[in-house]
Amino acid sequence: MISCAYCDKECNPTREHVVPRWYIKAVGKDGIETFNARSPTKHIRGDILVKDVCKECNSGPLGTLDAYGKRLYFDLLRHPVYYGESVDLNCDYELLLRWLLKLCFNSARVHNSDVSILVKYKDFLLGNSPIPAPVSTYAHLVAATDFGTTPPTPAHRIIGGDDDIDEPRWFRLTQFRTNVDFMSEIVQRQVYIDGFCFTLLVPDPNRIEHTEQLSQLETRFTEWTRDAKRLPSSGQVRVTAHAVHAYSCIEDHLLNYPTRYADGAPSESSEFSDVISDMLDGEVKALAVCVTREEIDSGDTSQIVARLNELVATRESAIGAMQRVAIWSDGFDDDSRELWEIPAVVNFLQEVFSACPFLFFLAMPESKTVQLFAACCCSCCADRTHTDELIEFDTEMLRTFMDTGFRGLNEVTQRFAISIEINRAISETALRFLKVLQPCDAKAAQ
Repeated sequence: MISCAYCDKECNPTREHVVPRWYIKAVGKDGIETFNARSPTKHIRGDILVKDVCKECNSGPLGTLDAYGKRLYFDLLRHPVYYGESVDLNCDYELLLRWLLKLCFNSARVHNSDVSILVKYKDFLLGNSPIPAPVSTYAHLVAATDFGTTPPTPAHRIIGGDDDIDEPRWFRLTQFRTNVDFMSEIVQRQVYIDGFCFTLLVPDPNRIEHTEQLSQLETRFTEWTRDAKRLPSSGQVRVTAHAVHAYSCIEDHLLNYPTRYADGAPSESSEFSDVISDMLDGEVKALAVCVTREEIDSGDTSQIVARLNELVATRESAIGAMQRVAIWSDGFDDDSRELWEIPAVVNFLQEVFSACPFLFFLAMPESKTVQLFAACCCSCCADRTHTDELIEFDTEMLRTFMDTGFRGLNEVTQRFAISIEINRAISETALRFLKVLQPCDAKAAQ
């Protein structure tokens, strides 16, 4: 017995399809290929299920929402659109919003992403309460792509068809991040259903600051996607297909998963091309990045900076390398000092951290990489040997180190739409290891 993800009652759970079963039947099961960020190098045929929903919710209010989505799809959403064409969307706004949020909540639980906020809307999804906070909902059209041009462009409708034209036939549930200069926990998700895209900006009902953030996100999103129209409570809006087309929607996704889509190695020059897919599949648990003594003595940080930047060059490599990197050097085995006591090492690692502030994201907890960098960046006396096994830390330097590290972590997770749950877990890990470095009368235990 488990608790139902929607009503919280103990139950023998039923299976709930993340992508509605009626859509899978409509396109044919053999035509479904599922992308799962937890196994990004694998092509999964068929659908993804969640198994934490009771029979009463599944066949009751949730079934009603799926039935409405099915009716809307066959009446309107399944018809392809081309450049310059307009469509009048006429829907029951509340039913559509509840259905879209249900799709997002199911997907969120599969990927452990955005669950902490979306779960607060479950009573609304069941029809048991008003919506707990305003959700910004937008719609825009995705035109077919003309691959006969370079680069591919939105396709015009041609009588008789064209072999170079590809219509969007997909059911995609995606996360994205609006390009703003602050970190927000507001849920930002899109639901693509063939030629339609619905965008949802979902605030935490308990976060007052989300009101102002939501307004800023809306402004930037509408600047970014000019064709998007906000859905009014009447459910009636006209949308027109212009710049957005099928290929433009997935181009960034393809580039962010080169191992999956580019026939193996992301680049022939990539130092890590042979291990990225192994890291993603869990076959490689740790990646040791060795800094040579020659690099340290010369003060040339370019090679290690390039290596670390390569690990966060795509979402694929970032997910694979996340908390699996250990930075070390074997060039000082004949030196009785600790690495943090050697001025050349201290200067070198300070420069590396300045160039690669996303260290918290990459550092393998068991490797003590974070502690080594903290000692080099914050120690008041790294050039003296201590017999009492204590290191003196400058309070302001330690605060600056932590602020820089968390900003670097936020930048990576924001850039690749990595969940706030993952960000929070990595932050807590870094804080746990840095607790032993908390200054007390200018001293902290090593």
